[in-house]
Amino acid sequence: TLIATGSSDHTVRLWENDMRGRSSVLKSHSGTVRACSFSFDGQYLLTGSDDKYLKIFTVHNKRHTSTINAHTNWIRAAEFSPDSRLIVSASEDKSVKLWDSEQLALISTFEDEASFLSARFHPDGTCLASGTLDGKTSVWDIRSQELLQLYDTAHTDAVNSVAFHNSGRYLLTASNDSTMKIFDLRKGSLLYSLYGHEGTVQVVNFSRDGTLFGSGGSDSNLILWDSNLVDPEQEQEAQRLKKSKKDTKGPGKKAKGAISAAEKLRRLQKKRKNENKQQDETKVEDKENSSIASNQESKYEAIAEDLAGMMDKVTVQLDIITRTIVTLSKRIGDNEELVNEAYNQYKIHKRNAEIKEQNPSLNNEDLSENESEQEPKEEFKETFDPAQSVMDLEETRNKCKNIMNIININQYSLAAISKSANDVKETTTKLQKDFLPEGGETRAADPIR
Repeated sequence: TLIATGSSDHTVRLWENDMRGRSSVLKSHSGTVRACSFSFDGQYLLTGSDDKYLKIFTVHNKRHTSTINAHTNWIRAAEFSPDSRLIVSASEDKSVKLWDSEQLALISTFEDEASFLSARFHPDGTCLASGTLDGKTSVWDIRSQELLQLYDTAHTDAVNSVAFHNSGRYLLTASNDSTMKIFDLRKGSLLYSLYGHEGTVQVVNFSRDGTLFGSGGSDSNLILWDSNLVDPEQEQEAQRLKKSKKDTKGPGKKAKGAISAAEKLRRLQKKRKNENKQQDETKVEDKENSSIASNQESKYEAIAEDLAGMMDKVTVQLDIITRTIVTLSKRIGDNEELVNEAYNQYKIHKRNAEIKEQNPSLNNEDLSENESEQEPKEEFKETFDPAQSVMDLEETRNKCKNIMNIININQYSLAAISKSANDVKETTTKLQKDFLPEGGETRAADPIR
């Protein structure tokens, strides 16, 4: 077993994993070597450097075999895919590139507005994760180049390193904000935030079985963590992935019936979009129903207010008409008394005139002694004119007729107003039955489907 390290002295060292710590030096780069990755079978070593080149070495004879002019700026991460057929490289030129490891040909490019500082393959090789200088963590589908997940608010500074759990369900990140984050990819959410380093966290990685992970920071500390991420379901999935790798015959082939992580994430993404869409539709529908109910409630309140105002006006008009009729009735009674008295005085005066005409010798005293006759009132003696009295009497009678007509008209109006008031009352009662449930609270209309 060998360990590969890159250095700012432009060299790569292959260390033997024993007590003696012997190493071999590989020289090929002209800049700081920032990335080292062994192929799945351990036969090849991939390196990336500030000189913008990717280099491939054979491990058994420690010889440089291939060079890829990969980027236009420093290469910050490079790795073989799990089946060793692909290479991913991340650079400060704001791109992540996917290469064919045999043909050394560019397959696809993923771009962002910020520089890429890290990139890793998913355990099943169908998707990859990347971290950027502005704190974004992304998960990409390799085949469709589709962005499956984006976490752009978890970190507040550059994401220096990313690592997948061996189950493929979790993603670990390290950042300049002194924190590490663990994301649950199936739920698409942040699971844990970890604090342990005083400065920036430079690198993180899981152990092969996923039970542990390590972190290294600018505080010169290397911390070993218990992941606590393995449950029975994940263990079964890990065993399936291991069996899938054992049954693989030739590069890039997978066990029959295996579903890629990218496909799972795509389905998860689609499911989440559908759920969000349904939630949005439900919110819109609830909002529309609430708006309809609110509008109807306002409409009913306005109708109730209008009806109340109308009833108040009707009541006032009825009161005015009632008082008017009472006044007119009183005036008619007074006029009838005056007419009757005037008529009686006229009859007395006429009778006395006839008697006096028949008996000129009679005086007023003699007339007053006649029991059947009466003397007109003193107030009628000087001003009473028979002809004028007849005219006045006729005029008074006409006035009484007009007054009676007015009374009749007002009676008809009163009847009409009373009928209108009853109609309004019936309409109000109907509206209350239709739109107000028991208890008097406004009932919202049923939503329109």
